[in-house]
Amino acid sequence: MKRKKCITDRLKQKTYKAWLIKIFLQHYNLSLVESEALFQFITFELKKLFSHNLQQGQIWYRAISIHEPAGKSLELCEKKLIKLTIISDDDIELRTTKGIYALHKAQVLRLTTQAFQQKALLTQEDLAILLNVSVATIKRIIAEYRHQGIYIVTRGTYKDIGPGMSHKSQIVRLYLLGYTETEISNHMHHSLNSIERYLIDFTRVFLLYQQNYSVNQIRLATRLSTRLIEEYIQLYNCFSQHGEYQHTLSELESHYHLMLKKNSTFKRGQ
Repeated sequence: MKRKKCITDRLKQKTYKAWLIKIFLQHYNLSLVESEALFQFITFELKKLFSHNLQQGQIWYRAISIHEPAGKSLELCEKKLIKLTIISDDDIELRTTKGIYALHKAQVLRLTTQAFQQKALLTQEDLAILLNVSVATIKRIIAEYRHQGIYIVTRGTYKDIGPGMSHKSQIVRLYLLGYTETEISNHMHHSLNSIERYLIDFTRVFLLYQQNYSVNQIRLATRLSTRLIEEYIQLYNCFSQHGEYQHTLSELESHYHLMLKKNSTFKRGQ
């Protein structure tokens, strides 16, 4: 029995686990318990990494989780390992027929959409690294998409970091222009519940604005940011001047009052 145990121990010393733990002990001054725990963590992560095979043209990339708030240090943000398609079958033909810039433009839309679907957000810097172009080129591409009415989901635009209209205002604007909530959801990659909430907030703001409330008073009443309130007021002033949008604004107001009435009835019934 002793001989068998000796053989087993010697064989264990030749394993990948023993080799890695020895490195942790000797070179990183970790305890045996810490080394064992670190090995288990690495093994778990590697299993996740290799449990899904990559297709041709795909890579693994670590991006910031969609749940991380704006302003949080990138070092402290949770990162997610996501699968991205850098090159697809259509890319070769696209580059041949329309050129490298058209290819980069298609890649930006594809990569940001894939990241969002995996609950992560790419930054402009991520895109620049992945496509081997400058950040200025990425900004130009995003601006061109915005001009076409297409919303590119980066960490900056989704979390409202930096200049430009917030995604909430863009969603309200699309609704006022006549897009359905389903169309907006597909286009902007936001849930129907989120879109409904933005429309309700917009309605609250313009109703208070109609009653001559100041921006600060609206902020206290709604708990929305000053920037968003100002964007909503700007949208209302722009669309309320045109008769073709009055029906949509009236519908929003009616829906809001109906919602308040339902909530009031529910509370009385409790």
